[in-house]
Amino acid sequence: MLGTSGDDPIPSSITLRPISDANSILPRSGDINVTCSITVGDATGSAEMAVTLEGPPMCVEPEGRCINIVPRGAQAQANGIPTQTFPDVTFRVEARGFSGSNDLNYEFGFVQDNNETQVARAAASTPSAELGTQRGNGTYIVYVQAVDSRNGGRSILAAALILLAPAEDVSAAADAGAEELDFQVLQNTGWSAAVHYGLQMANAFKNAKTNDGSSRRLLSSHDDPTQLKTTEGLKATLDTLNSQRASDALSALVSVFETTPSDTDQAKLLAQIVQNAMRILDSAEAGGIGTATVRKALDRLGVATNLLTEQCTGGCFDSSDDHWEIVMMVEKTLKSAREVMRRAAPSGVTATAVSTSFAQAVSRNTIQATSAASVALDVENGNDKRARARFANDASASEFLSYCAAADANCNQERLTLYLSYVTNPDTYTTAIAGFPGSIIDSHFDGASTQPAAISGVLEIQLDFKDDGDLICQTDDECHMELDIPISTDSMPMLDGKSAACVRITQPSEGTNQFATEVVSASVEISSTTQTLPCRVSSLGRYMIMSYTSAVPSPLPPGEEEPSLSPSPPPANPPPPDQAVGDPTFTAPSPSPFQAPVPDQAPVPDEAPVPDTECTGNPNKAITISVTLNLDQEDFSATNIRDLTERLHTNIGRFLEIVDGLRCPVKLAHSGSPGGSARRLMASTWDVEVDLGESTPAATVRRSRKALADTIKEEGFQEQFIGDFEAAGGTVAVNEAIVTSDPNSFPGCSTDDPDRQVIASLLLNSDQGNLKQLLERSQVSALELEAAAQLESQLRTKISNSEVVLGDCPVKVTLNAYPYLQDIYSVLTVNTDGDATGSEVQSAYDAMVAAEFEAITLDGIDFQVRVEFDNLPSAFTGRASAVAVAGCSMVLTVIAMVIASRIIL
Repeated sequence: MLGTSGDDPIPSSITLRPISDANSILPRSGDINVTCSITVGDATGSAEMAVTLEGPPMCVEPEGRCINIVPRGAQAQANGIPTQTFPDVTFRVEARGFSGSNDLNYEFGFVQDNNETQVARAAASTPSAELGTQRGNGTYIVYVQAVDSRNGGRSILAAALILLAPAEDVSAAADAGAEELDFQVLQNTGWSAAVHYGLQMANAFKNAKTNDGSSRRLLSSHDDPTQLKTTEGLKATLDTLNSQRASDALSALVSVFETTPSDTDQAKLLAQIVQNAMRILDSAEAGGIGTATVRKALDRLGVATNLLTEQCTGGCFDSSDDHWEIVMMVEKTLKSAREVMRRAAPSGVTATAVSTSFAQAVSRNTIQATSAASVALDVENGNDKRARARFANDASASEFLSYCAAADANCNQERLTLYLSYVTNPDTYTTAIAGFPGSIIDSHFDGASTQPAAISGVLEIQLDFKDDGDLICQTDDECHMELDIPISTDSMPMLDGKSAACVRITQPSEGTNQFATEVVSASVEISSTTQTLPCRVSSLGRYMIMSYTSAVPSPLPPGEEEPSLSPSPPPANPPPPDQAVGDPTFTAPSPSPFQAPVPDQAPVPDEAPVPDTECTGNPNKAITISVTLNLDQEDFSATNIRDLTERLHTNIGRFLEIVDGLRCPVKLAHSGSPGGSARRLMASTWDVEVDLGESTPAATVRRSRKALADTIKEEGFQEQFIGDFEAAGGTVAVNEAIVTSDPNSFPGCSTDDPDRQVIASLLLNSDQGNLKQLLERSQVSALELEAAAQLESQLRTKISNSEVVLGDCPVKVTLNAYPYLQDIYSVLTVNTDGDATGSEVQSAYDAMVAAEFEAITLDGIDFQVRVEFDNLPSAFTGRASAVAVAGCSMVLTVIAMVIASRIIL
């Protein structure tokens, strides 16, 4: 690429990436000639170079069966899947039938639920490995990948299944297995891998015991065998890092990927292992470390440091300042991790490693590309939040280019690297800031604000040729970068009426162990709908967003009055029974100001007339909630109860986005006092019943139940639906609230009876996007509910007798995308009404099979729909149950064959 006329030529750059397109003009291997021609004015120059292509390794076994699993202990075959029984958690995996241009190494591991790979044994020349299941009972997807030892080329994964069946007494089996581990003996072997393998087994026993619902509660680390061995294994693994070998560091990281600390001792050991291992990989300039490995390491660091931040108040570390030790551990590990990522990062592409607690982005570019780049990374792991950094405007970009063109500028090099790091939990840093948060408010806002709080994580921006805290350019006059810092999801509902400030966390003064702060910008108006906040900066470093509220509200202009917050009554003339219920908001904003109670002396409005055919009290159209309040029933007057009922009617309707409000009245009834005593208790339990009406589709009822349950759990019932409320006996507070109507259970429907369900394979394809990628970035349950609602709507129009066969019953969709095993394979479940006869269901089934389904839209992407229905269950056809069982067995066998045939894509 050349500069404009009069400019010096800009060095050109070519980046080669793996090519998987079958129609590519490049051969898989062999010699090619590359010709490059450049024309400047009337002059043309060219150069030619011969390039030898070495393709990645390939599986040459029939049907791609290049992996073999050999179970240990008690073995069986379940539908063709190798099976062994806990506590036999280890098994052997063999690679076979791979071919490559050079000697091959072999990497083994597991495919996770999100289709990411988790390395269990790093690439080595031995074509077999001993692996262990570390998550307890269940089915595991095991993979092997051949790696070219010379050029690093990788084969397509070969994958297979293994099933770990439960023991009769998981707890006793886990204890017995843990007690057999002797880490002193393993250390005496002098073989680090043996110690790491022992820790993986300790993880397996502890996790199986933790995940087994019938097991007794885990005892403390000093009493429980699985806890004791986990601690011993962590200590022994930390000791293996004294070798300073990169191979030991990578093996140690892999061994802790399934470790969950139960106390501060385990958390400290886990964090130290991750920190030391990443430091060794960095100092050894280890190559080929994938972002998945870095992501998992950061995930474990987050689990450990979050526990330490919460529980350590002194004594966790040798120094007296626990929180400083924690944040230094985080900073050093993130710095090592980004250097490890930089070595493997391609030019011109942002490499990211995102975990729940920490996220890293590395962007390598030319100077010109850096000035124009917008570097972004996902944060909060799935909550659709993105942090971003870019030059603020053309003037800033030009200033950066001018600065880098200077002879003495350190950035006058072929490639620059920009780093972004995001720490989700701001407490990691704020606990190490002197006097936080009061010191910030007093110093920068003159004490004229209240309720200061950090409402974002901490976003750090660095350049590889500068030091922390340096100006981005030589001066800060015309050289700024703009950071988009996402607001934490948990903070958003509380931001109405508040202001925000962008705060920089600066390095401590010499000899102190506490960060300082400075306000970069302030007085930005925010609300509960604010997703991100821009922060314009001129220096490298760490930044976060803080919210605060003015202590003295601004006076209203003359002639204006404070708006009334009294509730409006339900509509006097309700619309016909076809109320429109919107999609419930899954991350719900706070309702606008909660309705204030009507004074006791105010007249109570009459209930609006509602047609009996719409508001029937049908339990399949209702959401029921059990609420425990701090006051006794006798503390509520009749008017208090009516006011509270009206408030719930208004705010629940608003939350569900129902046009014109809830059609049917909300019912509030006292159901008793906790403990069942006859004496007067300062607590009472109430049943709330929300009738959505007969015209509300079953899928909408289902998603509304789930939306309310999720919001009550995450945001709180009082904050979302009651607010401040004064009863005759005092201020009302919610002790507990639980949605008691199961979103997956509808009385009279086949939701709990698989023999009366119509099942179909659901294939979704789109030229606008990929279902796998959509499932990775979006909330899967929300997508499933949305798909079910759209398909149910189509089914009810395509089936002439849908009212009889489907009745009040919801359609269910399960979305799956496992590319290593089979094509995208999702499931459509049609629940039937219990009163529908076999002939009625048969008629509806024929209509479903013959129907052509329209496209559905998920997260803005249109998907073409193909539905393949299974045979109608024997409950409707009258066939003998033995036939149904045989058919089921045949279907399982076919599925197993399909899985086996699609292991390698």
